[in-house]
Amino acid sequence: MRKLIVVLVLAASCAGTGKREPVGAVKGGVTFGNSLAGCDARGPSAFDRKGFLRDLTRYPKALRNIKVSVEFVDLDIREALMEVSQSATIPIVVGEGVSGVVSLKASERPLFDVMDMIVRAGSFDYKYMNEYIFVGMVDPGLSTWSKLAYPYAYKAKGLRPTEIKKLVNGVYQSYIEADDGLRILNIHAPKDVLVDIVESLWAIDRTPQQVALHMSIAEISATAQLATGRNNLKGTANDVLQTLAPIQIPSEPTVISSIAYRTFLDTISALAVAGDAEVKAQPKVVVLEGQEAKVRASEQHLLSMQNDAATGKPIFLGADVGFTIIPRVEANGDILLEIREAKSSDLGNISAQSAALSEQSMSTTVRIGAGQSLLLGGMIKNKTKIIATKVPLLGDIPLIGWFFKGKRKEDAKMEVVFSVRPELVCRRS
Repeated sequence: MRKLIVVLVLAASCAGTGKREPVGAVKGGVTFGNSLAGCDARGPSAFDRKGFLRDLTRYPKALRNIKVSVEFVDLDIREALMEVSQSATIPIVVGEGVSGVVSLKASERPLFDVMDMIVRAGSFDYKYMNEYIFVGMVDPGLSTWSKLAYPYAYKAKGLRPTEIKKLVNGVYQSYIEADDGLRILNIHAPKDVLVDIVESLWAIDRTPQQVALHMSIAEISATAQLATGRNNLKGTANDVLQTLAPIQIPSEPTVISSIAYRTFLDTISALAVAGDAEVKAQPKVVVLEGQEAKVRASEQHLLSMQNDAATGKPIFLGADVGFTIIPRVEANGDILLEIREAKSSDLGNISAQSAALSEQSMSTTVRIGAGQSLLLGGMIKNKTKIIATKVPLLGDIPLIGWFFKGKRKEDAKMEVVFSVRPELVCRRS
């Protein structure tokens, strides 16, 4: 005895009608499509590097008003900094490793503009230390590096801090500590590096987008063939399918076009009618990016006619197929699909008391462009098909036709195929 259960577990969802929406279609103020235009609640505002740097450094007004006039050609940078110190009448301390030559001509330029031009000559930076300016190498391996670093706490708005850190350029991750509890990323870095990091966080940590996921789980006979080609009556009810061609399902994650995706769904429907395929689940859900959606189809087999001694309930053993998916939207509108545990389990050697359970699984992350879909195949399971037989004409006779009918079991190899078509859902402003 078996029963089929389809389970959907969603972080945020809304029921679908099953109709295919064209890219850019508008329904009730909601746009389906992969364009980010009008999707981000933050709007068109951009990160203000100069404003952020001004707020970070907070130089005293008296220092901002100091003007410097210097001129040198291929001068040792330490000597150049000494001239700037004398012109500005403020001490400048130079740390270990700072070396090189610099050429500069400045007339009545603000002190910190001149300092910016000088430090561009190498991988070093400067910081005002209340009584003096310190110049040092931007190298975490040096003890003087800590003097250059600024602390900054970034409050996460959308994604979890640990998720944001993973998306930051690996070069910068050592400067960041993520705290999911407080939803803060603590950054400790020299000012130019800090500005780059915060600008990156600004781009990553925007308001989460909603993503519509059109998903399908199907089992296809490994020996299935589909008739292809048509006669001259193309487009009419008299279309005749002519040649047979094997169904080719990719064994690795494959990105396909919207046309290929529709062809795939039509193929599955045709195979299902012929008894060579079974659609286990075909939901459409909407989730926030970074959140997970799960779909699972489960077959439960009754192992014993006796109830469980502890619960008093019948004993079932389940075999299921399904996957967990987490979408993330990139700045250019592409969608990263993280597939966790795309899984297929199978029961074998079933008796009244026991059964053998085998399981296959895969995980992957794939980038999907506008209008594209994802196919996952390669999982093979054994299945016993019950095929009805009858003697032509005699089997259709009322009452006595039963004696001319029968059933037979046939073992078949089935390939489990997962498909996902993601779309951005943008509420119109």
